[in-house]
Amino acid sequence: MIQRYTEDKQNSKCRNTNIEILRFILMCFIFSWHILVHGYNLKMLGIDNFQFHGNFVIASFFLTLFVPATYCFVFISGYYGIKFKLRKLITMLLWCSIVSVFAELYQYIRQDITFHITDLLKSLLPITANKWWFMKDFIMLYILSPVLNEGFDRLQYKSKILVLSLLMFFSAAGIVLLIQNCGSNLIGLIMIYLLARFLKASKWGGKFTVRNSFAIYIVAFLLLWICIFSMYMLSNNIGYEGLKKVIFPFLGYSNPLIILMAVSLFYIIVNLREYSNRLMNNILSSTIFVYLITEIGGFISYTNIASDFDENIVGGIFKSIAIISICLLVGHVVMQITSYIMICFDKIIKTRKSI
Repeated sequence: MIQRYTEDKQNSKCRNTNIEILRFILMCFIFSWHILVHGYNLKMLGIDNFQFHGNFVIASFFLTLFVPATYCFVFISGYYGIKFKLRKLITMLLWCSIVSVFAELYQYIRQDITFHITDLLKSLLPITANKWWFMKDFIMLYILSPVLNEGFDRLQYKSKILVLSLLMFFSAAGIVLLIQNCGSNLIGLIMIYLLARFLKASKWGGKFTVRNSFAIYIVAFLLLWICIFSMYMLSNNIGYEGLKKVIFPFLGYSNPLIILMAVSLFYIIVNLREYSNRLMNNILSSTIFVYLITEIGGFISYTNIASDFDENIVGGIFKSIAIISICLLVGHVVMQITSYIMICFDKIIKTRKSI
């Protein structure tokens, strides 16, 4: 996944463009999910007398559509495998630091926020400061990947099943306890990463043909959509707002229905005829910056975007497209800056070695 964005551009012609497009679509889904959850504040359903005044049939449909994106994104990494390299790790950390520092400076300049040196220091170490939960946990997954790859591959078939079952249980058990964001953690990412690795190497992966995957996706989608919509309508009919509290925990990423959607969506695409377009691969190589820039805070407001959709749907769509396009463009600039920093770093090392 993310580590592939740091490959030399000549290698872009070797990548499956279908997968690169899927990554981009998934990132757009994640951005849209955040508009619903944070912009429309749907995460507050059933809490503090929060009332959603929009059409929940439509809202629940898009919640169901967008929710498997994060796990599908990580599943791609597990399927193709992460190959740990220190240079790639440093590159990703530099991406995060550059975006974080500029976000902090932007807030000082545009929003007239009081300058604090501690905030600036935190922006230099955004992973440690947990600026993005996903990026922090993915970096940890990246660091652990040699151990996970080697250790998991050495296990017997039954042991792999046991490990995956335990990870799924502990990742999803919080849904029963109505804990929000179940699966939005390192355990969840490890689970979906190893699941992808298991399916690719086992006979089960071969059962995910395009037809089977599409059928699984549709069934899981309809079940999830019907469940959350029914909870909402039943809550309104019986006048018990507390039932709405179940909706968002039920949409935790580790929900088995969401996992099925994430896995089947990937297999629908990977089973299509493979082709490679170098230009498209290069353009989409900065996809991760859609997440980094929109989620860091300071640059955009999900609430304002939601308001734009309420005022004019077409205007909201165009604004969202503009934001995504700008993020891709800025991402390429950041990648160029990072490449320059790494070249300078290499020169310094070579100079010292020659002395």
